[in-house]
Amino acid sequence: MTNPTDNAAGEKTTVLPYPMVLITEREDDFSSLHEELEQEIQPRNFIERMYVGDIAALLWEIIRLRRFKTAMLNGALRVALQNVLKQILFKPEFVEKPDYVLEAETLADDWFHSQKAKNQVAKLLRQFLLDESAIEAEGFRLMSSELDGLDRMLTLAEVRRDKALHSIADYRDSLARRLRQSSQQILDAEAVRHIEHTPSTN
Repeated sequence: MTNPTDNAAGEKTTVLPYPMVLITEREDDFSSLHEELEQEIQPRNFIERMYVGDIAALLWEIIRLRRFKTAMLNGALRVALQNVLKQILFKPEFVEKPDYVLEAETLADDWFHSQKAKNQVAKLLRQFLLDESAIEAEGFRLMSSELDGLDRMLTLAEVRRDKALHSIADYRDSLARRLRQSSQQILDAEAVRHIEHTPSTN
């Protein structure tokens, strides 16, 4: 997959490959992201377009990792709710026959699609001065190791993004310096040529 850019004649040309787009993602979404970046940064040549492509790929990766983080937490909610309910429903007399375990699992399953179950869970939580944030906290605890790894990946991607942004600025500063030096050299050479060709007044 490649992204098109305009050449000097205004025609679309293939320059840089797109990053891997998962089958659950939309190529059009990445294209829109890339186009917005091009409009914002206004790359002036191939090198700057290359930097913009890198930044677009890194932003896409960051968005994906943030989406993964949400999905991981949502995926842990069922087990998290079971754990919370088991603690709430536990009674010492159930040690020999832990019916509370089955009740917690059944109620946790129903919570996802039954308003009656949601109300029942909310009532149980309130008895212990808790709310649904207790479920989220347990989900976070269950996924803490995986989330730590994901956060490290996010941090690295954000650092790489920032470096790519700085690279464009550094490249433009360097190019501007070179253009100023070249302009000055041309002006100096022209001044020397003018002096050498100035007729003598003697």
